[in-house]
Amino acid sequence: MRRRALPRGPRAAKLYRPLATCVLTFAVRAGAEPASQEPEEPIVLAYMAEGDCPSTAEFIQGVRSYTTNWRIVPEGTPHARTINVRIEATEAEARGTLTTEEPKERPSTRTLVGPSCVAVSEALAVMVAVAIDPHANDVIAPPPTTAPPPTTAPPTTTAPPPLRSPARHRPPVSQVPAVEPSRTRVALDVRGEVTSAVVGEALFGVGLGVAIEPSFASTGGWRGPFRPSIGIGVRQTFPRSTVLRGGSVTFLWTAAGLRLCPVRFPLVGARIEISACAETNLGALQAQAHEFADARNVTLFWADIGGSTWIKAALTRRWFVDATFLAVAPLERRSVELRSGAVAARSPAFGVLGGIGVGTHF
Repeated sequence: MRRRALPRGPRAAKLYRPLATCVLTFAVRAGAEPASQEPEEPIVLAYMAEGDCPSTAEFIQGVRSYTTNWRIVPEGTPHARTINVRIEATEAEARGTLTTEEPKERPSTRTLVGPSCVAVSEALAVMVAVAIDPHANDVIAPPPTTAPPPTTAPPTTTAPPPLRSPARHRPPVSQVPAVEPSRTRVALDVRGEVTSAVVGEALFGVGLGVAIEPSFASTGGWRGPFRPSIGIGVRQTFPRSTVLRGGSVTFLWTAAGLRLCPVRFPLVGARIEISACAETNLGALQAQAHEFADARNVTLFWADIGGSTWIKAALTRRWFVDATFLAVAPLERRSVELRSGAVAARSPAFGVLGGIGVGTHF
């Protein structure tokens, strides 16, 4: 069988030119079209702020001004990343926390401190956008461009101005708050107190306490009001004398206290905090008799347990005033008796303790 020879020369050029044009056009169009569009990431976004802070809709719009490669899904959606944003503002400053929770991974928390709630909200919007889409950083901070070297000859024609994309809204560099690492907070306070839980009569005294708030609680790593703290302190009453027939008895109460507060509720933009606590006191009750025959001193062991409420109101960033109220019951009711059998004092089955003081954070 004889093969046909392919045409050559001018005749071949006229024959193959349409075919080459079609192949070239298909290749150019295939290279210009993207293979696939980047899918939108499902995100569970929780935003909490009070006062003059931007609303949830404004915050979401701020994030979308940097990236749109995401969509909001309901809580509990499988394989969805959870982003929690919380802002607490006072007259002096605003504090924001950003907690990112990846599926089956430990949450990551960052803290911002800025001059206003708006500045902190805008900075957090930038951080959320970069966390969702790392390419959003190219929009927020584009790389510097190098101007071409000047030409020796002047251009013969005037080039049209380059087209520029509309500028995206972003917080000024001077207003972006600095990132503050999460840390443990310690509060020290001194209070004036009064109690009716020791001898049934009012005993006045002073109290000194130290409260420790873990870093994960101060940055909002725990959801809702579950922000625990632990406190230790000492209490000392002033001498209180009870006049009896034939003499008097002076009472003095000294105790060390332990306070566990599992929950805390912020109010008025976190300027006021109310903590619900469990509390116990361990110490000694001293009784000294006067003007009685064979007068002597008695020291009794003291232990009680109860529930308390601790309220703090911020004066400045570091200083605060506080108040405490404790409802307590002694583990064993103690009695102070004279040799004649008369009862000088007996602890009640139930009593209260209250105090007001001032403290500082450090």
